[in-house]
Amino acid sequence: MTIYFIRAGKDGPIKIGYTSNNPTLRMSDIQVGCPYRLDIMGCIEGSLQDERYLHLKLSAHNTTGEWFEPHADVISVVKEAIATGIAVPFSAPGRPRHANAANEIIDILGGNSVVADLTENKPNAVSNWRRQGFFPANTFVALRCALADRGIDAPPSLWGMRPVLSEQESAA
Repeated sequence: MTIYFIRAGKDGPIKIGYTSNNPTLRMSDIQVGCPYRLDIMGCIEGSLQDERYLHLKLSAHNTTGEWFEPHADVISVVKEAIATGIAVPFSAPGRPRHANAANEIIDILGGNSVVADLTENKPNAVSNWRRQGFFPANTFVALRCALADRGIDAPPSLWGMRPVLSEQESAA
């Protein structure tokens, strides 16, 4: 799947979108209703969660829907994503691929608000998880999937679960 960055005009707003199709075809669809020439700034591989992360990260500059004002912060994030090919900086090559603490996982996934959105909770609940150092069991699937999308693993013990031991491990 693809996250695309489209700009309206030379200095116009920037659309950050997601498509399972060809981004050029998607731009053609958008161009029909837009009075300004649209250009693709770039594209990266990514998930809907990565797109959501970018939208939340840049929400202070959101104009409407998936469009963002061409603020320096927006341009910087877009250029970095295009240059590195990643939407979430924590998934960069060379970063740890295993997270061992609730606090670290929350940061990797984009902070309290993003994790609250992913788990359909309120940010203050996520703050409590940071403080306690573990997650409620009902967040296991959502958070493990979000981490897996970024190539990161985390121990089930952070959700109060014990790993399944092989016959050899349990005999030892």
